[in-house]
Amino acid sequence: MSENRSAATDLAQGAEGLLPPVERDLARIRRRVLELRAELRVAEDEQKRLRDLQRSLRAIVNGGDVEDDPDDAEGGLVGWRVGEAALDVLRGRGEPMHYRDVWHEMEASGIRIESEDPEAVVLTQLTRHPDVVRASRGMYGVRDA
Repeated sequence: MSENRSAATDLAQGAEGLLPPVERDLARIRRRVLELRAELRVAEDEQKRLRDLQRSLRAIVNGGDVEDDPDDAEGGLVGWRVGEAALDVLRGRGEPMHYRDVWHEMEASGIRIESEDPEAVVLTQLTRHPDVVRASRGMYGVRDA
């Protein structure tokens, strides 16, 4: 019984020594998350400003007619544009990726897909894209030139 109590005391003391660095790391990560959220807000504001400018320039070029932009933040990507965005992710990684990871990177970068099942859309577009090759089950990479 006393051995168990001693082991528990040793464990508690060891955990007590580990707690401060973990709490420091957690506080550092919280600060970084707040910084990244602020950077994201700035980037989103810049993106909106540039989309508005793009819309205005398109109106000038097209004599007042503004085409709907399939990449506009109001909707999301559809069709072949999903495949192109997925290909960009694969090229950026430089190695095969699981299609779900491709979608998660797309989503993390602010890309939206007009679908109830965006992962399935990514998978479909990866299988149809001529520059993408299936490396193994669920894994896709860029076809060698």
